[in-house]
Amino acid sequence: MVNNKDIQTKFKVVIPIDWDNNKKGTFWEKTVADLFRQQRLEISPRIRFTGSEIDVLAKNKETNERAFIECKFYEKDTISAEVIDKLLGKAYRNNIKKVYLACTTEFGKEAKGVIEEEQQKYQNANYDGIRAEFWGPEKLAQVFMDIKSIKLPDWNKYNIGKVNTATLLVTSSQTLWVVEEIGEEAIPIRAIVFPTKEDQEITNLEELKSNFKNNGFLSGLPIIDSKTIQKKSLKIPTVGSF
Repeated sequence: MVNNKDIQTKFKVVIPIDWDNNKKGTFWEKTVADLFRQQRLEISPRIRFTGSEIDVLAKNKETNERAFIECKFYEKDTISAEVIDKLLGKAYRNNIKKVYLACTTEFGKEAKGVIEEEQQKYQNANYDGIRAEFWGPEKLAQVFMDIKSIKLPDWNKYNIGKVNTATLLVTSSQTLWVVEEIGEEAIPIRAIVFPTKEDQEITNLEELKSNFKNNGFLSGLPIIDSKTIQKKSLKIPTVGSF
């Protein structure tokens, strides 16, 4: 039996290979903006201020408190410390006390150092400066799960063996779970795609396979729809009246 406590959740964005950088960036900005919109915040994309631009501006309708949201769609490179410094600088110049940095890739070594320095400031109860939240792939999985009420699949409904990780996958049309089933030799033997809601179906598996291949994701593994490994119903037919 698969135990959710033993499963590490990951996050990944996979989109068509023919999208240019502008389309990729716009898609990621809209995806992140939707997270804040679902928290009933007023959202404004691509806002220009004197000498700078911010990807998303979120505003609390009740308190009028504003937050800057920077969205970085990187496929390979790590996030640099410069990205964090620029965001904090924009917030300081515009008297913004809350910022978010949502990134599809990991933070680099120097960026992690800056993050640690910033978070140490927040330990001071008297700190009244800018507070930043840094959302890398690991954090994003939990953010999506919390805001969109996404849960891990109910493994008891499927004929599946050992699973160590579950990747929350954002595509151009759906948000899905992808898990790698581990075989007897402790290596992945297949990848299984699950919907994030019980009433959803995987409608574009062949397109997914193509996008996985083009993005170098799950290379060489057979990819199957979870519905093909669902356990058969054990319900006993009711006896009709005569």
